[in-house]
Amino acid sequence: MNKRKNPKPRIGIVVISEQLTEKDAAFTAIQNFINIFGETTESITIFGPERTAIKDDQVYLQSMKRYGRPTLIHEFVYHFYLQLRLTFALIRSRNDMDAVFFHLGGTVLLLPILFSRVLGLNPIVIVTGSVKTSYIEQHEQTIGTKVMTETIGALEKVSCGLASKVVFLSESMKSEFREINDDRITVANLNYIDTSDFDSKISESKREYDLIYLGRFERVKGVKKFAQAVSILVENHSDIQVAFVGDGTLGSEVENIITENNLNDNVERLGWVNRKKVKELLGNSRYLVLPSESEGVPKTLLEAMSCGTVPIATQVGGIPDIIKHEETGFLLSSNEPNQMAREIDQYIKKEMWDNLSFHAREYIISRYSFENSKERFRSILQEALSD
Repeated sequence: MNKRKNPKPRIGIVVISEQLTEKDAAFTAIQNFINIFGETTESITIFGPERTAIKDDQVYLQSMKRYGRPTLIHEFVYHFYLQLRLTFALIRSRNDMDAVFFHLGGTVLLLPILFSRVLGLNPIVIVTGSVKTSYIEQHEQTIGTKVMTETIGALEKVSCGLASKVVFLSESMKSEFREINDDRITVANLNYIDTSDFDSKISESKREYDLIYLGRFERVKGVKKFAQAVSILVENHSDIQVAFVGDGTLGSEVENIITENNLNDNVERLGWVNRKKVKELLGNSRYLVLPSESEGVPKTLLEAMSCGTVPIATQVGGIPDIIKHEETGFLLSSNEPNQMAREIDQYIKKEMWDNLSFHAREYIISRYSFENSKERFRSILQEALSD
């Protein structure tokens, strides 16, 4: 570490994302990162996309322009090129940082992590989920994609093995990286919640929406299957009210399901909304449905629970660590439309909402406060710098 009069460390964070605008989950995570470390660091350098809404006098941006990659070969070449660019950017900035965090997509950045270790930059990998698992779920399995899958898996193992610290968002997420099992492993989450802000005094009977989906309209999020499940649910719940909030590549397909099944009286499509509207919608819904096929620890889940909105979600990623079935919410056994509809039907008929709503909020207050997250991550940084 460079000797300076100012004892505060200087840190960097690598973010592999198309953009960092307010509607992106990555934006919130990086803003939380800045809030956590702002008081105790001299500077924060973000190695990320050109398009960003992050604005802070303490933050420096090293933009990594992204290019289209239409084929599998392009993906291989692009990823290698991205790693080279990141590596050179880190080398150029080596005298301006004492540690560097690798956030979204960081588990497959072998070259930058390796050189960070060699340069004494104490690389800390934040595992938001397995890139290998996400890739499998988003691509049809061909010979080419199988090769890519195994390559990604190998990259993740080696990259995390080189890190000074590996941070998982929840205990259950560690199971996808069984090979890494030593004192470098820890659990912490950037997604703290302002529980005084995300709070709702609206009782169950007065909440406008019975179910709400809030997120990207992509296959991995299970949104199309949920729309199909809603078309089945209305057979037994003719007056059910459902809000679909967000958008994405499956937006038109979800819209077609709503139209073809005459669900316009039951479903409201709201598109992307601002943070104020998110709080309003969550606080005015009885249940949040998360039918995802892959997740880390979704902030929407934490925000909903803070509002006393009872979650109904699939058992993926870190979700089972947060939702204790019939204690803080309900867990789905499948996101297949018929099975999902049957289980949601059973859950919303149970007279448990008040109890679940109370315990969901209490869980978030006790585990996901700003002070808890700040203490954990500052401790992780100090441990990495002391190694």
